[in-house]
Amino acid sequence: MAFRHRFLIDECLSPRLADVAVGLADITHVNCRGSTRPPDPIIAQWCVADDHILVTNNARDFRRHYAAMDLHPGVVILLPGVDRGQQCTIFAAALPAIAPLPDLINYLFEIGLDGSLTIVDWPTP
Repeated sequence: MAFRHRFLIDECLSPRLADVAVGLADITHVNCRGSTRPPDPIIAQWCVADDHILVTNNARDFRRHYAAMDLHPGVVILLPGVDRGQQCTIFAAALPAIAPLPDLINYLFEIGLDGSLTIVDWPTP
């Protein structure tokens, strides 16, 4: 099955988030790339080079990295710092709204504790 979007899960999130996306998106975890604890700028470079939308809860650092880019494939931020089981719950609540979108380029998706989704065209030109 060909999916519209490819996601890369940051190491700070549960690898089980990939299970949430079954049937909705092509998704993999940073750990599956054979590198342990890669620096955030490297993860951002991987995402841009391989056209992956980053999924993270490291809002502070990745907002800074992505704000410096003119073009990026998109970033999904799970806003609250929650346990790994709750990460899956809130990602599962928002992913069905994200996956069918035709274009995620230069968009920031923020997922709240209740699964609410905020979409921002970011960075704005």
